Amino acid sequence: MLFLAVVAACAWLQAVTGFALALGLLGAMTEFHLTPIPVTAVVVSLLGLAGSLVALAGERRAVQWRRLAPIALGMLPSVALGVWLMDRLAAQATSTLQVILGVFIVLGGVLMLLRPVTRERPAAQHTGLLVGLFGGLFGGLFAAVAPPVVYHLYREPMTMAAVRATLHALIVVGVAMRMSFVALFSEVQPLALELVLYALPVVVVATLAGRHFTPEFSGRTQRRIAVVLLMLLGVPLLFA
Repeated sequence: MLFLAVVAACAWLQAVTGFALALGLLGAMTEFHLTPIPVTAVVVSLLGLAGSLVALAGERRAVQWRRLAPIALGMLPSVALGVWLMDRLAAQATSTLQVILGVFIVLGGVLMLLRPVTRERPAAQHTGLLVGLFGGLFGGLFAAVAPPVVYHLYREPMTMAAVRATLHALIVVGVAMRMSFVALFSEVQPLALELVLYALPVVVVATLAGRHFTPEFSGRTQRRIAVVLLMLLGVPLLFA
């Protein structure tokens, strides 16, 4: 029940803000010792895919494919490296992996608290490529869209709806990459698939609720709420 409650909260937050499902699940499931991090990462991948596909059903036209393409291209090699590192660290240095996860969540929260200044013009394609290269490493490790990628898109001259839609599309692309490399370098635990089956209906309902019952807050306030919740999960991992 705790797992499903966390899934519902994180899926709703992702539907509203465009991120938070992956980081929230990673932090909560690790903090409460629900599953090992590698199992959690697979659960996060598949649930993130389900939530993003549901959210994209009515937002496909808002996706900014020109801004998405260079980021996705940069992610490709670093996602493979991240999956490989996850496999090695999970087997040999679990505590190190947990601390890295805590640092990732906390630094991501700090970055998201900064107020992004919208660019007057779209960033050059090589900027998106570098952001994707860095973000893909953490995507491979933890199945999460890295905060620098989120921050980069929030700075682009786009509407909030376009940012959310593009982030959802990036999650779909990232999951496809990650699960392909997991099949090559590692294995999918049966427990992960079982948890996904339990949680899928919850993700669908919570995502639809987020689309139809969005709070009347500014984009910045929405990010602050999500970040505070993430910080509450990330900080304890540094001292566990």
